Amino acid sequence: RRERSVTAMARLRPVARLRPPCACAGKGLRRGLRCSGRRRDVGSKASETGATLVKICGITSPEDSLMAASKGADFIGFIASEGYKRSVERGNAASIIAAARDGGSEPIGVFTSECAEEIISLCEDLKLETVQLHGDAPRLALKDLPERLKVVYVVHMKDGWVTTPMPAELAKVDLSVPDPEYWKKPIDWVSAGRRNVDYILVDKEKAGSSDRLDWDTLVKPKGCSRRGW
Repeated sequence: RRERSVTAMARLRPVARLRPPCACAGKGLRRGLRCSGRRRDVGSKASETGATLVKICGITSPEDSLMAASKGADFIGFIASEGYKRSVERGNAASIIAAARDGGSEPIGVFTSECAEEIISLCEDLKLETVQLHGDAPRLALKDLPERLKVVYVVHMKDGWVTTPMPAELAKVDLSVPDPEYWKKPIDWVSAGRRNVDYILVDKEKAGSSDRLDWDTLVKPKGCSRRGW
């Protein structure tokens, strides 16, 4: 059963074992898991086993954060940007983060319009370790984010194809000649800045809508992802 406050779920799947994931909101939570009070090392464990990871997003209260975490969600997301129905203020975000960690989940701040300086400032204030780049400005800010921040990089899909520039493309890799192996090419890490991310998250252009992505037509995303998509 899904609580009303839990509105969206995204599945993050390591590249090692790929199957079409389900994007239905509220489904897929592992049952029977108890709140341990300790954060699960979800990234490394999933990379080894190929397990599906569950992210619940749009959380607006510490109570819902703890509930979702204690039911087995790997990631708890909240909207850090202003101007959305589910945007949260800094003080409330701190409580959501603490509750997620108490339940054993990794909190994620979702950014849609902020520059690197604004993202870093909020993360330092809230001791937030993972960010989701869900807009053009935050994606462009990737090169200036410190390596200590884990990054979920959001791309959009249309007719099975990813329509958002990948991290390697933002690094100005020469794509004038089609090359399916371009994402493996060397990158000038010094002048181009950071280009590696922890996860690629495939979403609709209008996030939070009830429309389901056609996973059967998805062309697997590639590029600079440490732990998969």
